[in-house]
Amino acid sequence: MKSKGKGIRLSEPWEPDPGFGGAIFLAWLAKRGQNAKLSVATSEWEKKRKVDPALSKISLEEFVSFVGTDYLCVIRHRGDLYLKLTKEGLEWADPWTQRYNVKRDHHGQASSRIY
Repeated sequence: MKSKGKGIRLSEPWEPDPGFGGAIFLAWLAKRGQNAKLSVATSEWEKKRKVDPALSKISLEEFVSFVGTDYLCVIRHRGDLYLKLTKEGLEWADPWTQRYNVKRDHHGQASSRIY
């Protein structure tokens, strides 16, 4: 972790790098309580793919595979499939959303952090 300004401690992001569009998607998922129905997550992924040309070549399933099941996984709950950001995944995703300045703070306002 490193200090930034008034004693704020930010952790350094570690691999894999989700990229800008991936970080936007992870910020969205974290804001939703770290999980979403797979159908809703897939629809949101399609929107994020338009933001980042690098994502246009990979599907959500490929992104989950790239990130790894330690961070993102598909679970079944009461017959429905959900995409879940694990506790370790949240610890991994948070520094990336800060690095790309896409983290959503209280009431959905964009972060004012500048890197």
